[in-house]
Amino acid sequence: MKEVHGIGNRPPQPVFSDRKTVDEESLWQKGNAVVDAKRRHFAETRRYQEEATINFLENAPITVVGIGDVHMGSIYSDINLFERDMNIINSTPGMYAVFLSNLIDTAMPAQFPDSMLANGLTAGQQAEAMNAYIRELDKQKKVLGMVRSPCHEGWTEKRAGIDIQQIIFMGTEIPRLENGGTLVLSFPNDEQFRLALYHQFGKGYGSDNNKNYASWYQERQVRRGIPDAIMVAHSHVAEVEHSYYGQPPNRKKVVMVRTGSYKGNVSGELNAPNDVWQRDQSGKDGEPSGTAITFFPEHQDMQPHLSPIEAAQYQLAQRAYYLIDNEQMTGTVRREARRIRKAAGMPNPDEHPVFVRKKAA
Repeated sequence: MKEVHGIGNRPPQPVFSDRKTVDEESLWQKGNAVVDAKRRHFAETRRYQEEATINFLENAPITVVGIGDVHMGSIYSDINLFERDMNIINSTPGMYAVFLSNLIDTAMPAQFPDSMLANGLTAGQQAEAMNAYIRELDKQKKVLGMVRSPCHEGWTEKRAGIDIQQIIFMGTEIPRLENGGTLVLSFPNDEQFRLALYHQFGKGYGSDNNKNYASWYQERQVRRGIPDAIMVAHSHVAEVEHSYYGQPPNRKKVVMVRTGSYKGNVSGELNAPNDVWQRDQSGKDGEPSGTAITFFPEHQDMQPHLSPIEAAQYQLAQRAYYLIDNEQMTGTVRREARRIRKAAGMPNPDEHPVFVRKKAA
């Protein structure tokens, strides 16, 4: 048989008559337009913000309680203590809450399968239960803000693209902050306090020997002294610190707060359920949440508190003094104080004397 050759000694070349071709430059431009559109959509629809301003209508002292690491749904969490603190906040004039995430435990098979054994509610049930507590506070405008977290609540977003905090804060008008976001507390006398809120604070910045090391790291190294106060959650430790930052003429008072937890033996009762996960990891248990800060707009000063009961008693005393001093409402103050103490189930203040801060001359 005669051998067939192509042109010269080359074999015949195939011809692809209907192969689809793409303009590479056009492909990049169109792809970039899609990315840009998604980026704009992400920014426009994202509910979290870097900063939110809260305007108060009087210059009276206010107290802000940091509530974090409740872990609703975990069999290790002390929900009775959480309910007590919610009641104290709701019953005390001038007392408000900020939520620092991990409000629900959100055990998920895709994240930590063994945690399912320590949860009495599904993630959805946990979110709905927590929403009921928050909405009750929000009816009285008692919640100033919240901060998001990549853990626990963040697990549903990471694994399924669902932001479960939409359920937790459904039906509220509470400002939602990015992790490390700032609440600006603004008063009629033009005084302001900048309160920075963190759930997570960066790996390597926790310390067993200095609980507020994470707070000070953010104040000094990251924020360069701009916040007046910082609240940090996540590690289940509680501590408050009132100190100075900077040198004259720029020296100022600052407050650093770790917000504790409701998970584990936070009541201190002998043999009460502890946080088995944390106990197995480090041999220690969680410390109570509810640490707080009282802000004085008339003095540009602050006072931290380790417990919400202490904070509520202090807030009542300071508000009473403010009303008496500014409005001569002694009788009203006494009646209101009795009502509030009874409603909140608080101890008789005569048995727990509270220092009253006097106005500067």
